[in-house]
Amino acid sequence: MEKRISVIIPVYNKENYIRSCLDSVAASAFDGLEIICTDDGSTDRSLEILNEYQAKDSRIKVIALEHKCAAAARNAGLDAAEGEYIHFLDADDYLSGADAYDRWYQAAAAYRADICECLYTNIDAASGSVFSEPDYIGRKKGPYATAPDTDAESLIRGHIIPWNKLIRRAFLLENGIRFEELSCAEDRPFYYELIYRSKKTVRITDRLIIHQVNISTSLDGSDIRFRDFDVEFRTFESIWRIAEKVPEYQRMMLLDSCIGDSLYYLRKAAGTAYEAKMKAQAYEYWKDWIPLLGDRLFEQDWCLQYLEIVSVLQPQEYASYMHRKNSLPVKCARRLWKLQRKFHRIFG
Repeated sequence: MEKRISVIIPVYNKENYIRSCLDSVAASAFDGLEIICTDDGSTDRSLEILNEYQAKDSRIKVIALEHKCAAAARNAGLDAAEGEYIHFLDADDYLSGADAYDRWYQAAAAYRADICECLYTNIDAASGSVFSEPDYIGRKKGPYATAPDTDAESLIRGHIIPWNKLIRRAFLLENGIRFEELSCAEDRPFYYELIYRSKKTVRITDRLIIHQVNISTSLDGSDIRFRDFDVEFRTFESIWRIAEKVPEYQRMMLLDSCIGDSLYYLRKAAGTAYEAKMKAQAYEYWKDWIPLLGDRLFEQDWCLQYLEIVSVLQPQEYASYMHRKNSLPVKCARRLWKLQRKFHRIFG
């Protein structure tokens, strides 16, 4: 049978979640489904569970690897895949229903899309509370095509993740698109290479993925983002190269997004042993990029957090920023005043 979707599931120490994930995929009656599970050297019972499922379902193929990183596990799955489309599904997530792939593939094939992106629902694994992802799509209904030139804000600040996308395998191979094998943050350059190389990106408003958050074994739930904080800067440089020829306003949006992302993890590190080092790293790296923003710096949501870092590490430079702030046009000054209120409300 022709393989139409290859589901690639990277697994590392997910014994408490992998059954729910595999049960949801195995329940699909979609014709032409291939399920590739790449175990990244798990030290728990994950590989044993994967082998159990492989013995019961001929669609499932298990690849055992030495421990490296999620990116390497995804790339190994991509090398083994034969499907028309690729879906990178995280081992602690699952499908919203048995018809998810039928609905998803139908939209992707109808548009002959390089990328077909769906919506998803977040579930807090600790509390069980349910909430939707941020609405970057707005009020548009049904499948629709999108591109950076017509929808830059939504795409650049949107779903910077691989697991809510069906991606045409030939598109990946033709463009040599793979994950950088980093300890974390590998999703970001992969995502931006997708959207800037795609000739047809389609969005559907079906919520086909259940994404679990607040999981200690996920990258966001571990200290890897703190320990390897410098990876944020390496991925930014990859993104900057990818966007070398895109319009300047989009490059500034990418710069804003990447700085904001790194400072988000710095906020999460507050009170930990990593915080001081991360602040120094953030200042030392971004100080050479901040001037590209000009006075737009004072309009960014992360502006006050960055200035707080500068005030501690470089008081004279901070004074210079304050002088610039005091001479801002009224519109910019009002924006900064609103950010100050928001900053102090959140951080005290």
